[in-house]
Amino acid sequence: MSRRLASSLAGLLVAGVATSGLAGLAAAANDDPDPWVTVGFVIVRSTTDYREARRIVDEAKDRLGIPVDLRGLVFDGEHGLTFSPEVCEKEALSPFPCYLARGRTDAGVYLSIERSDAYASFRPGYFLVFAANGDPESAELKATLAKVRGLFKDAYLKGGKVYQGCLH
Repeated sequence: MSRRLASSLAGLLVAGVATSGLAGLAAAANDDPDPWVTVGFVIVRSTTDYREARRIVDEAKDRLGIPVDLRGLVFDGEHGLTFSPEVCEKEALSPFPCYLARGRTDAGVYLSIERSDAYASFRPGYFLVFAANGDPESAELKATLAKVRGLFKDAYLKGGKVYQGCLH
């Protein structure tokens, strides 16, 4: 999610509290659980160059045997990463271009390239090569990090908030 969208959502929340008072705040606190969940990511590399990110994915796949799942995302010189226009419209994500952060319902070990702009805890403008995602404390993520560091010494594990709420 972009920072602009997150800021807009926060503004709506503040506006809602301001118009409904403390009773509204208490009701909101007792409603649904927080839709923002911390997800851990094993990050192989971050780069501003998509071709470099793709090269890293191919090298990691070949040398570490980690499968690749680019989720159908395509590189677009104007928009960075996006799903195809057909997927954007069919899945009702949004009009083209559209992107959904990894980490919603797809925990596991696989290589992908993601947009840093979609995560508030990452610096915008980068392509992130992920090797795994899931519970930040999971043994699976820690084992994957150890495996990846055998080839990519600067790989690391970082948490980020991912929206798990309803999209429609």
